[in-house]
Amino acid sequence: MINVIRFLEEMGRNADLRLDRVDFETIVDSNDFDAETRDAILKNDNRSLEVLLNARSKIVCMIMPAEDDEEDKDKEEENEDEGTKKNDSEEENANFIRQIKQLSQAS
Repeated sequence: MINVIRFLEEMGRNADLRLDRVDFETIVDSNDFDAETRDAILKNDNRSLEVLLNARSKIVCMIMPAEDDEEDKDKEEENEDEGTKKNDSEEENANFIRQIKQLSQAS
């Protein structure tokens, strides 16, 4: 699979490899591709190559716009408040667990 990807990458990157059909077939044949992969490359069959290589042809990329500085400051303050609340609740949980341990040891 890696050889096929490297081959296709090099074919796309290198303008010198834009060959006529006979030369292209010769280069494909000189590589160690299985028959199905060879046929898919020669027929320019993208769907078959996707299946053979277990690849996806459609990839989605998203870019999120940056937030305003004021919104960042508000979120930081909210996170600090939540952090304090979390620390308080963690402390309460720890105290509760200590109490249970003490009760179980007293029994």
